[in-house]
Amino acid sequence: MKNVNYGYNEAQPVETLTNKKGGRPTLKQTILQKAKALELYKMDLTQKEIGEKLGITEKTIGKWSKEWKQAQTIETTTLANLKNRLLAMSIDKTTPIVDIKNLILVIQQLETK
Repeated sequence: MKNVNYGYNEAQPVETLTNKKGGRPTLKQTILQKAKALELYKMDLTQKEIGEKLGITEKTIGKWSKEWKQAQTIETTTLANLKNRLLAMSIDKTTPIVDIKNLILVIQQLETK
C-alpha cells in the first residue's frame, strides 16, 4: 500500500493549510501570513528571520517588504504635503478656523497610525 502525503501534519496550524492545486495558499491564508510578516517587519527582523518564522521564502518576504516601503514613502509624502497645506492655511487670514482644525485632526490621525 502506498503512503499518501496530504501536504500537512497534525501539528501544523490550520491557517497554513492549502486548499488550492499545487499547494498554493488561498487568498485568506496569504493575507493572514502577510499581516504576520508585516508585524515582524515592524519589529526590525530580517527577511530571512521572517521567512523562517512563517515558513515563507525570503524572496516572497522581499517582494512584500518592497510594497511596505512604497506605502510608507507615500504616507510620509502625504503627511508632509498636509503639513505644508496647514502652514499655508494658517498664514491665510481668510481660511475658516474649522478647516484648520479639521486638517490638524487628519494629520494627528496619520501620525498616530
